[in-house]
Amino acid sequence: MSGFVLEEPFPLARFHNTVAESDSKHFVIGLNSLEAVVDNDSAERLDDANFVAVTLQGEGFKIYNTIDQKCTKSWTTPPGIAFVGPATHIDGGRDSDTVDYTYAIVASGPDVTEAEECKTVWLWKNTKTDDNEEIDKTVKNCDEPIKAIHVSPALPSHIIMISENGSIELATKDLDRLTAKQKAQKNDNVIWSTVFVTSNAHTHPCCVPSSMVPSMSTIVLTINNVKGSDIYSFKLNYVNVERRSIDAITSIDIKLTEEPVDFTFDSTHGRLTILSNLGTWSVWHIQLKHSSSKKISGTINEHLSIKLNNYRFQDDVLGNIAAITQLNDNYVAMVAPRIIKKSNEVEHVVSIWDAKYGTLQAEQTIKMSEKNTFNKNNCIYKIAVLPNSHLAVTVSSVTAKTDAKKKKASKKMVETNSVIMLCPYYNEPVSLMAAMGKMKRTVEFMGIDNSIDSEQNIGYSRSGCETVIRAVKLNVSDDSELVYDKYAFRLERYQKKDTDALTKLMTDDITQEEFTKNFFEHVNITFKTSDNDDTYMEDSSSDSIIAKTNEYRHIMETKFIRPKKYYTELSQFFISNVISKCFQTNNTQFWPVDVILYLMSRSLIRSSYIDKGIVSALLERKEWALIPLVLEKVQDIPENDLVTLIKALIALYKDENENETEWKSRFSAYLKMIVNAPKNDIFLQQALKRIDASELPIILDTVISWLKDKSSNLNRRSSIVDFANSILDIHFTTLILEPALKDLVSTLRQLVTDEIEVIDDLEQLKNILGAYDRKNKHTAAKRKQKQSRGANNADAPVDELSRFRQKQRGKFGGEQGIPVYRVEVMVFPELQASSSKN
Repeated sequence: MSGFVLEEPFPLARFHNTVAESDSKHFVIGLNSLEAVVDNDSAERLDDANFVAVTLQGEGFKIYNTIDQKCTKSWTTPPGIAFVGPATHIDGGRDSDTVDYTYAIVASGPDVTEAEECKTVWLWKNTKTDDNEEIDKTVKNCDEPIKAIHVSPALPSHIIMISENGSIELATKDLDRLTAKQKAQKNDNVIWSTVFVTSNAHTHPCCVPSSMVPSMSTIVLTINNVKGSDIYSFKLNYVNVERRSIDAITSIDIKLTEEPVDFTFDSTHGRLTILSNLGTWSVWHIQLKHSSSKKISGTINEHLSIKLNNYRFQDDVLGNIAAITQLNDNYVAMVAPRIIKKSNEVEHVVSIWDAKYGTLQAEQTIKMSEKNTFNKNNCIYKIAVLPNSHLAVTVSSVTAKTDAKKKKASKKMVETNSVIMLCPYYNEPVSLMAAMGKMKRTVEFMGIDNSIDSEQNIGYSRSGCETVIRAVKLNVSDDSELVYDKYAFRLERYQKKDTDALTKLMTDDITQEEFTKNFFEHVNITFKTSDNDDTYMEDSSSDSIIAKTNEYRHIMETKFIRPKKYYTELSQFFISNVISKCFQTNNTQFWPVDVILYLMSRSLIRSSYIDKGIVSALLERKEWALIPLVLEKVQDIPENDLVTLIKALIALYKDENENETEWKSRFSAYLKMIVNAPKNDIFLQQALKRIDASELPIILDTVISWLKDKSSNLNRRSSIVDFANSILDIHFTTLILEPALKDLVSTLRQLVTDEIEVIDDLEQLKNILGAYDRKNKHTAAKRKQKQSRGANNADAPVDELSRFRQKQRGKFGGEQGIPVYRVEVMVFPELQASSSKN
């Protein structure tokens, strides 16, 4: 299961406009989520979760509903008006008499003088019942050029205005009064700013603790720079409402060798990320502390730095074109153009990175219908995160408008084409193990050579010493240097053996027979031949696919003879390369099934080791006999691949060219295997959106037949109910509106009613039978433990680690698509012997 899933983008709106060439440096299309005067965790915040505010240069502002892709509100502006950035829209709330506020900073326009540029703020106020055409516009002229306008949930009656020179103003929402102001320093220039609220001590942590400022305080963060300098100042300011002042907390200087393009800041962990114009994405940690003079000082340290190759982040004419934004759970989203080496064309890529470990978690390419427009011209990209788990991305192309008449430079016009795309996403919190599983993909993204003999990937996708050391027997009398020499000698010998074996196996012209022979020689496994194998397979099943599955299962259980001494432990690097070779797509004739079955019997196969996943690889080869074993043994199959498998089964179910009777009988068995496979219900619900109305009846008919079967195991029955709930939750509108599904819905309703009655009856027996159930489980566990001790060698270790290794076959991990890892035990026979004598 993946830690982050980014679905395919779909369009929200498209725009075409003509603007002055001098204004093309501003955002062609700006967007952001709707601000609110309530906290993001409040139930009232759900009202505007599905809306996005869109700023159109030269036209006005629109609010779109992301569910039906329709414009719900709009404000028009005079032609030729350019804005500094996206407008800030504050949603007043649910009540009809509440007021919505919309702010925009005017950059230039036909009726805007040079002295008024970036110093004029337009404000629109309206209630829920107002007609937008009658809205009065309020114009506020400022003394200094305005860089940005921010809203804080902790200050519902105010807005925060950041000037280009670094001054900060706290104004009422009507812009009629300034409550507080912090004057700017000379020669400062604000290049980025944001606002966050400190947390309550009993909730999540914050980089600014409550010992420095009161909880639920508004903090203004600005990054300032003096033009021409490589020193950037990270400044934190506290909005003190009681004293009506804006107080400086601390200022930290950062020296950057590359010009920054965009920033993100995570206030929970104090994590600042910087994207540079040369493609370096760096992560910095900020720490604050009290100094001896009772002042607050801060330090900033670089946590990691990644070079992104084959991307463009800055343009000579348009300026900064790429963008990044902060997501929850340590994730950062980036949108930037990537150059395809073979065709030299441009593709628009949205990628998700985890800022904690620096790995690529997901990516999607935005496919444009207007390829000639968006692939040849320079584009500006912007990205925003919406509260309903969507990423809103804008791609805007700018082209010079040709005209036979000569015009002055200031009057030159450019054509702009813009598209807004929405990318749904869902995720789990990032973990170290999930990050490890993404290292191979991260290396490819960074353009690092990932071949076996390359040294560039050492420290990224491999350590350079991947072999698993076997047990080292040491004498008590050996000194430390001798012990280390023995250990290093053995490690080097095993590493050379593994490297030589892997090099031989990865040869391009190796045959299937040679590959299988060399692999089993390396792992020290021999084959067991039996005379009754053919007889066993003939009697197993009349269905050819089921018979083949039984044959594979029989091979996994009986064919591979365990070595007398020990299994040859294989490293993750060795296994991943071997599996990639087995499932290579450029040679379908190469299919070492014995190697695959052996690795599967030891639970060593992972779907993430295979390009496009193991399910897609098996479907391409039509290896239906292996799929039941894969669903049992492979623990990291993505939920999206499980739905792909369901859709493939339905296609065979309905295909007239296939044997219709056979696949109708197989469908129920295969679907039940998918239902019982390891999965995350939240991710599964999102993946089930791909099921269309024509496929629902087949799935629901099968689920109903399972629920009617009263003989099914209760544990298995619970997984059936969970799967049915997921289907119903996602497709409830289709079930209600589709007439053909009316009978199925009625049958499901009756089954649910019957199930509730049974549950109520069983609930009454819970207290009576609970004590007997606990006693029975305790007795069975003790009996099983006693039998297992008798079956094992009396001298075998019985510590907790050994018990766990025996139960799990020596393997740990295996979640979220990461490799299984091991804990190795060093054996010292002489020490064991001396301790037993004492």
